[in-house]
Amino acid sequence: ATDEGSASPMWCPGSRARGLLYALLCLCLAAEPHGEAQLAGRPDRQLQVSANATISQAELERKEVEREEFSSEGEGVAYTLLSAVTFVGVTLYVVSWPDDGVRYYGWIVIGTAMSILASLLFFHKTARSLESLVFPSEASVGFRCAFYYGLFLVFFVAMQLAVGFSAGLLCADIDHEDVEFEDWVIDDPVTASHKDIVDPACIVYKRWGRAIGTDEDRHPIFLRHRNLTLEKIELRLKTIAAFLSHVTAFAAIRAGVMLQHFPFFRQNALCSLLSVLVHVAFLFLIFRVLEMVRCGGKPEKLVDLYFDEVDDVEVDVLSLSCSYMLVLCLGYAVTGEPSDFEGFQLPSTVDLKKAVIIFILGGLLFAASVALVFFWRPRYSEQSWRAKVRDMVLCTLAMAFGWCIIHAVRWTNTDLSKNRVIGFLPGSMILHVITAFVMSLLGYIVVLFLDKLEDLCLTRFGSLGRSFKSAVTATGLIIGISWETCFDKAVSIVAHGQREKQVVEPLLVVVLLLLLVPAWKRFVITKQLHFESFKFERRSQSYLKKDNDTLLPQYALHPLLPGAAQAVADALFLQPVLASCIRPGLALGSLAGKFPRSWLFACHVTLPSSWLAYTPHVFMNEKAQAALGDKLHDQVPQLAVSFGIAMASPTPLLLAAAGGFLWAFGILGKRLGVEGASNATKAVRAAITIFVYTLTTVVSPSVDLFRMGSEGWSRTWSNPDWNHRLPWIFGCGLISGAGGLLGTVAFAWSAGSSSALISMIENGTYTMSSALIIALYFREHLKPQTYIGFVFILAGVVLAQRSSRQREPVPLCDDTEESESDPEMMEKKVDGGMESEDDNSTVAPSSLRMRAVFLSVAAGTCWGFGPLGKKIGVHGSSDAEQHEWTTCTYFVYMVATTVVPLGRVLASDSGSRRMVLRDRRFRYLLLGTMFCGLISGCGGLISTFAFSLEGYFSGALIATVENGVYTVFGALLIAVLFEEELGTQQLLSACSVVLAILIFGMDFGFYLCCALRLREKQVEEAGQDSEKLLALASEVAQQDVEPFFQECRDFVSSYNEALHRRLDDTTVWREVEDGLFWHHSFEVVADEAYAALRREALPAEADWPERGDSTSIAAVSLSQDAGSASVLLEDHTNTMHIL
Repeated sequence: ATDEGSASPMWCPGSRARGLLYALLCLCLAAEPHGEAQLAGRPDRQLQVSANATISQAELERKEVEREEFSSEGEGVAYTLLSAVTFVGVTLYVVSWPDDGVRYYGWIVIGTAMSILASLLFFHKTARSLESLVFPSEASVGFRCAFYYGLFLVFFVAMQLAVGFSAGLLCADIDHEDVEFEDWVIDDPVTASHKDIVDPACIVYKRWGRAIGTDEDRHPIFLRHRNLTLEKIELRLKTIAAFLSHVTAFAAIRAGVMLQHFPFFRQNALCSLLSVLVHVAFLFLIFRVLEMVRCGGKPEKLVDLYFDEVDDVEVDVLSLSCSYMLVLCLGYAVTGEPSDFEGFQLPSTVDLKKAVIIFILGGLLFAASVALVFFWRPRYSEQSWRAKVRDMVLCTLAMAFGWCIIHAVRWTNTDLSKNRVIGFLPGSMILHVITAFVMSLLGYIVVLFLDKLEDLCLTRFGSLGRSFKSAVTATGLIIGISWETCFDKAVSIVAHGQREKQVVEPLLVVVLLLLLVPAWKRFVITKQLHFESFKFERRSQSYLKKDNDTLLPQYALHPLLPGAAQAVADALFLQPVLASCIRPGLALGSLAGKFPRSWLFACHVTLPSSWLAYTPHVFMNEKAQAALGDKLHDQVPQLAVSFGIAMASPTPLLLAAAGGFLWAFGILGKRLGVEGASNATKAVRAAITIFVYTLTTVVSPSVDLFRMGSEGWSRTWSNPDWNHRLPWIFGCGLISGAGGLLGTVAFAWSAGSSSALISMIENGTYTMSSALIIALYFREHLKPQTYIGFVFILAGVVLAQRSSRQREPVPLCDDTEESESDPEMMEKKVDGGMESEDDNSTVAPSSLRMRAVFLSVAAGTCWGFGPLGKKIGVHGSSDAEQHEWTTCTYFVYMVATTVVPLGRVLASDSGSRRMVLRDRRFRYLLLGTMFCGLISGCGGLISTFAFSLEGYFSGALIATVENGVYTVFGALLIAVLFEEELGTQQLLSACSVVLAILIFGMDFGFYLCCALRLREKQVEEAGQDSEKLLALASEVAQQDVEPFFQECRDFVSSYNEALHRRLDDTTVWREVEDGLFWHHSFEVVADEAYAALRREALPAEADWPERGDSTSIAAVSLSQDAGSASVLLEDHTNTMHIL
């Protein structure tokens, strides 16, 4: 259309949505009826030739062949062709829309429409066939109602059996290990080898369940860790459950319609509404009977799949049937007449006004469902039945909206046909196709609207359950019902002209289902499951728990921030920021224009990097914040770290702290056992005490071992990888048991003077020795700040000891027998026995002091082998083996610790042993020792499990955290229970150890290297521009930071052991390693760019400074192959120059 006097069009489609509306408008205009003049103006079927024209016979025949046909058949085919092609094109646009939410909803709409189409087509033909066979000529309403409710029960039972069989719970022999086992498969949907299992040996790099490998031609392929067995079961389950649930729902609809035709319910619309309540009560009764089914002895994942799917089935059946009956009641109220047995209104009872009314009522129902979304939101730890009822109500309202739209469109077509506004009958095939096409386009527009509405609501209100998914499902219902009418009509038309109509019609339906259902399962449901798993993975960040051993401590943001910081962040709505923390280099870039460089340098050195991750969000405007946050979350997953997971889940450091907290009760138990010991009985009481203590600590792993079952521990003990570690675990347990005996003897010799001092010396020595032993055995390189942490721990030890002081010192009796014979003395000892140390809590300068200090140092050194044995036993265990290896390792370790104390008890004098055991007070104290041993055993089990989850953190760091908490809390226990005054210095000692733990987690060298040295100019140029920050973040993530660090570390470590030691001795190992990683990874990713950068940025080789290592490097190059030697020489020399 153009303006008068203007050659330019009034409206031209300039976007996808406008183009679609334009096509819809053209199609609707094309569907307008032709006037009489237009019909009369059609050319006759005979060719009209002017009398004056002279045309040859050949030309006449050619024009007859090319003549355009304007018959009614051709018009119907034209409408069908235009509608089908346009519908396919629009569908492709929707499923390829540049928004994941629209794509997901698009696949839901398509899947629901195909399921409704197939199930309704199947039910219609099945019901008609059964009616012709079973129904008498004049069947009563009661007979029809009983028949369809019986048919509903048959379909319902068949659906339950099919779902149980598909889930692997009925008549299926599925190995439990197959359900838990994951394979590395090709993750490339474009290729035919998608989901093919590959050999893990071809993997070059892996992280978070993804990997990059090479095929036989050394071509890179993308891999993913997937459970194909469980995915196959879930796909089969979703397909069968969706199809049969809709068939069952349509059977319930037909039964409900028959129920509404009873004379009592046909009186008026209100009585008809009562039939809906009766129908709901019947369905709830059936569902309650189903809940009595229990699936025992099956894998938990399969049982969860089964019951989740059954819940969805129940929601679909009830919402579809009840919403349809509710809309029939509304139709009864609007038209004043009930529907027929098929649920249709008579044409004489409907018009355009009533269609508008039913449409408005549907809109009100949809508005009610949206309102319930906000006022009836899911609660934390909500009961399952409340959640199910809420889902049923929301889905029923959404489905009722869909049925209202369907009825409004039918009534509108009927009215337009009656008034001859359109030239088609209400049952015309052309009208059905055009209606289905228009409804499909409108449905896709609704999908776009719902996606935008959901994004807005999620931003403001958080999780809203499945409410928007219900609305999208209702849209799929509208489209599916519309196209089912077309297919049903098409089957009837094709079969109408055949002799055996009763045979041809079911045969056509079977052929359609055989073509439709497998394609729906393979191409549509697969996409739905993919998007659902993708959304769940993004929301839960479960991928962070896979292959976390490749993420080294240098690149993990500090998870030691207090829990209060996480709570404050949540309160300030900073959770999205935590989920997409970026490197401190980006923070420096955003602040480059506001603060001097010296201040930024100080911030990087003094503050944890996770705090600096907030700075770009603080100093950017809201638009830039939103753009950067969204794009980082969607496009830079390499920079997202597990800070939120580390604070909200049991990370290794938190487990180590909890284990140290519980383990500290062991100090109290050993101290109780030697309380009041005389010089003659100190050694025996110490041996008995440590034996009882170690014996009770075996209880916790024994119970866990028993709970694990014979299958679990036999699987671990038969594992050759774990078996060869047994001598090391047992040996470390023996040494640690000897240390426990020495430490208890030291307690006994110092119990009358300063047990707190001895406890601190033992535990301080133990803390440092365990970290050093683990670092030496596993070749872990301690960072410089680790040694600073050691200094703070020692300072804490000294501060805590200097503040220990008792209130009322009580002299001890050296003769146990005398104490038993003198009741007054015994009473005095019982009342004041807990106060057995000197007033100033210091050891007198004598040989006793030297002996106690020497024993405590020896005990701490021997104890240091304990964490080594536990780490050896659980190191390298997979996710499935962590719990079993932890329990078995700790059980063997604790059994080994009882050997030395048991030998010492058996080797002691029998007379002294009997005398000690006869002491009633000692027996009471042993009960306290046993109780503390039980608690300490739980702490040891937890700390052992922390080593199996070390992932981001080194074993030395975990041992330091565990032992630091154990040291401080154990000393505080002794100070409190033995009534020692707590001074300011003792509190400062605790702060000193906590500060040491925080220092252990700091590693700012790499961040400075990455942000200041490597990309300094680009960071400054980016400033506060979110687009430039995003581009820089992506570049750093892909080239500099993450991908090839582990390979580089292995590559460097294999050079030469002497070179390795020399770098350690010069204390520049970390910087050299960072530099080697920078060059090596850059060269692997982009070799041409690396060569160009080297030519432009580096001076000539002759200008490089002299290095004393040239001889050793040349020696290494001779021992390596040519390629590795050249890379070694280049990378090492370039790195030395940069440093």
